[in-house]
Amino acid sequence: MNWLKELFTSKVTDFREKIFLVMALSGGIISAAAAVECLFIFDNLFFAIIDTIVAVYAIFAFFYTTTTGNYKLCFFVTIFLIFFVCYGVWFIMDGGYLSGMQAYFIFGVIFTCLLLDDKWGLILVGLELVFDILLCFYAYFYPDHIIKLEPELNVVLDVVFSLVMVSIVLVVAVRANLKAYKGQQVQLWKALEEREQASRTRNRFMAHMSHELRTPINSILGMNEMILRELSEINSEDWDVQDTNRKKHDGIYRMREYSNRLEKSGLALLGLITNVINLTKIESGEFEIRETVYDTYTQMSNFFERARTECENKNITFISEYYENMPMTLKGDIFCLGMMFNILLSNSVRFTSEGRIHVSFSYLEASEPGKVLLLFQISDTGIGMNEEQVRSIFSPQVYSENSSMDDNMDAGIGLSIVRELVERMEGTVEVQSKFGEGTTFTLRIPQICVNRKSISTNHVNFRYDTEEHVLFEARDAKILVVDDNEENLFTIQSLLGRTKVQVTTAGSGEEALLKVQQDTFHLIIMDYMMQGLDGLQTLSEMKKRGLIENIPVIALTANAMEKTADTLLQNGFDEYLTKPISGGKLEYYVLKYLPEELIKNLGVEEFIKKNSKKEIHKYAVPIKEYDIDLEAAMEHHNHQLLTYRKMAEINYESGQKGIEKYKQRLAEGKFDILWFTVHSLKANALSMGAIELHKIAKSIEERESDYVYMEAASNILLVEWKRMLDGLKWFIEHTEHLAVTNEKEEAGQTDLGETLTQLKRSLFEYNYKTSDMFVKQLLQNEEITDHALKTSLSQLETYISELDFDRAEELAEDIYRKYG
Repeated sequence: MNWLKELFTSKVTDFREKIFLVMALSGGIISAAAAVECLFIFDNLFFAIIDTIVAVYAIFAFFYTTTTGNYKLCFFVTIFLIFFVCYGVWFIMDGGYLSGMQAYFIFGVIFTCLLLDDKWGLILVGLELVFDILLCFYAYFYPDHIIKLEPELNVVLDVVFSLVMVSIVLVVAVRANLKAYKGQQVQLWKALEEREQASRTRNRFMAHMSHELRTPINSILGMNEMILRELSEINSEDWDVQDTNRKKHDGIYRMREYSNRLEKSGLALLGLITNVINLTKIESGEFEIRETVYDTYTQMSNFFERARTECENKNITFISEYYENMPMTLKGDIFCLGMMFNILLSNSVRFTSEGRIHVSFSYLEASEPGKVLLLFQISDTGIGMNEEQVRSIFSPQVYSENSSMDDNMDAGIGLSIVRELVERMEGTVEVQSKFGEGTTFTLRIPQICVNRKSISTNHVNFRYDTEEHVLFEARDAKILVVDDNEENLFTIQSLLGRTKVQVTTAGSGEEALLKVQQDTFHLIIMDYMMQGLDGLQTLSEMKKRGLIENIPVIALTANAMEKTADTLLQNGFDEYLTKPISGGKLEYYVLKYLPEELIKNLGVEEFIKKNSKKEIHKYAVPIKEYDIDLEAAMEHHNHQLLTYRKMAEINYESGQKGIEKYKQRLAEGKFDILWFTVHSLKANALSMGAIELHKIAKSIEERESDYVYMEAASNILLVEWKRMLDGLKWFIEHTEHLAVTNEKEEAGQTDLGETLTQLKRSLFEYNYKTSDMFVKQLLQNEEITDHALKTSLSQLETYISELDFDRAEELAEDIYRKYG
C-alpha cells in the first residue's frame, strides 16, 4: 500500500495521470464486482466472463500507465473498447434502460471529463451522450432486440447494485482526486512561498549591497572632488618654466588626469549599481509608476540640456528637434521617462566615438480619449549592432569577447530596465540598427493630456533654471495678484518690477472678484490658501460668472505635494508656483502665459555673478546665532547676497507688524485666521533660511484643527519669529555696503512710474527709510528734467524728513497722477 500511496502523492506524477490511475483502478473494481454479481446473483456466466475481461484490462491499463506514463493511449482504448463496444453490448443483453447500465454511462462521462479538458474532451462527451440516447431510442422502438431481466426483482437488484457501486467508486475517486489536488496546491503554495522568500532575501541582499557599495564609492568620489577642487586652485601660470619646477607642474597635470579618470570610472560603477538595484526592484514589483503633472517644454529642455552636456564632453555633434504643436502640459511618470532617456542617451554616447547624436520629441494621438503617445527618438552614428544583437538587446546579458560591446556590461542591464518600464507604462520601444552605421531607439509612451494648448503658442526659448534669462518688458500687460498676505503681494510686485508689467493686487478672493469686474487682465496669479474664499472657490466663481474667459490663472501654493498639484490643475488652474518663489521662475511663467504681442524682448541677460561660498560664509557663521541657515537660503536667491538682502528688508518690515497682529489674534482666540498666517510664514521662513521657524510653522499647519496645539506651539513660534527678525536686522545692518553699491549702479536708470508706485506703498506703510531712498533715486535721475516735477520731489523729500506722512502721501498721489 505504501507504493500506491507514494504513487498518488508523488510530486513527479502528472495530475491527469493520477486521475486516470484512480479511474482505471475504480473501473477494475466495478467490473470485478459486476462479474461477481452476474455469476452469483443472475447466474450468467457469459457476462461474468466479459466483466472479468474488462476488470483484467483495467488492471493492465493501470500498471501499463504506471510503467510508461502514457495514460492517453490507454484512455482512448478504454473509451472506444469499453464504453462504445462493451457497454453497448451490455445495454442490449442486460435489460436496456430498464437496468443499471445508465449508472455506468454516467461513470464513463465523468471519467472522460476528468481526463480531457480540451476540445477532444467535449467531442467525446458529446459522442457518449449521443450514443446513450440512440441506444435508449433503439430499445424503445425495438424492444424485441433487448434481452430483459426477469423476474422484476433482478431489475431492482441490478439498478441498486449499479448505483451503489458507481457511487462508492466515484466518491472514493473524487475524494482521492481532491486530496491529490489539495496536495499539489500545497506544493505549489510552498514553492511560491519559497520563491517569494528567495526574492525577499535577494532584495534584502541587493539593498544591503547597494548601501555597502554606494557608501564607499560616494566617499571616494567625494574625496576625489576635493582633490580636483584643490588642484583647480593651482594655476599653471603660477609655475615658472625652470627645470626645478617643471616636474612639479607635470605632476599636478598628471594628478588632474588621474582624478578625472577616477571620477569617470566611479560614476560609471555607481550607475551600474543603480541599474542593478532598479532592475531588482522592478522585477520584484516594488517599483511603482507615479504619475505627476509636468510642463512639456521644461522637461524637454532638461532632456536636451543633459544630452548636449553628454555630447560636448565627448566632442560629439548634438542635434535637437521637437514638434512645436506638442501639448503644453502632460501627466505621467516623469521620473521613469527621465530614467529611460538617460539610459538610452548614455548608451548612444558610450558607443559613439565620432559623428552625431540626434534627439527628437513629438507626439501621436492615442486611441484612448484624453491621452497622447509621447514619442521620442535617440539616433546615433556609433558602432551599431548586427541582427543577433538587436534581437537580444533588451536582455540583461553580458557580451562575449567577440561583441563590440564587450567592455560595457551595464548596457544590457540598463536596456532591460527600459524594456520593463515601457511594459509597465503600456508603451512600446523599438530599435533599428546597422552594424558600423549607428542605432535608433524609438519610444512611444502613453501620457494623459492635461492642457492641449500648444507649446508654440507662448513659447520663447527661455529656461528659468539656468544662469541666462530673457530680459523682457510688458508695459501694457495687466496682471492681477491675489494673496491675503501683504508681504507676499509686495514680494511678487518687487520680483516683477523690472518687467514693467502693471500689477494690481487683491487681498482676498472677494476683492479679486471685484477687481476682475472693474478691469481686464491678461494674467492672474492667485494664492491657493486664503481666508474667506480660497483660490479654488474664487477661480470657480470667476468662471461661473464668465469673468475670465481665455485668461490664464497661475496658482501659488506652499504645498508642493503631487496631490495638491493635481487638484489645482484639474480644477482649472493653468499652472502652479510653489513658495518660496524665485524671481527667475516667476518671470518664466509670466513670459510663458502673457500674449506674445505684449512682450518686448530685450535680449538675454548677461551672466549674473554669484557670491562665492567664502563671501556667504562670512555672514553665515554669525547669523547662525539667530537660527538662520544662510547657506541653505542662498539656494532660493541664486546665491546672491543682494537679492537676499532685499527680501530680508521686506520680511523684516512686514514681520514687525506681523508679530503684533499674531499676538492680538492669539489673545482673541482667532485660530482659524492664525492658521493662514502660519501657512504664509512657513514659506517665508524657508526662503530666509529660518529652518526652525519653518519646522514649527509646518507642524502647526499640519494640525489644522488642533487649536490646543496651536496655542501651545505659538509661544515657540513667536520666539523663533522674533529671532529670525533680529537676525535679518543684523544682516541688513552689516550689508549696507551692498545696497549702497547697487543704488549707485541703478541711479539715473530707475523707471519713474515703477518708483512712484513703490514710493506710494512705502509711504502708506510709514516706512521712512525706504521712502527716503526712493525720493533720492528720483532726484538723482538725470533723465528727469521737468522743473515742476523736481520741485514737487524736493517738497516730498522735506515732508518725509519731517515724518509728515499724510501730506507726503497726498503729494505722492498727485505726482503719480501727473507723471506716473
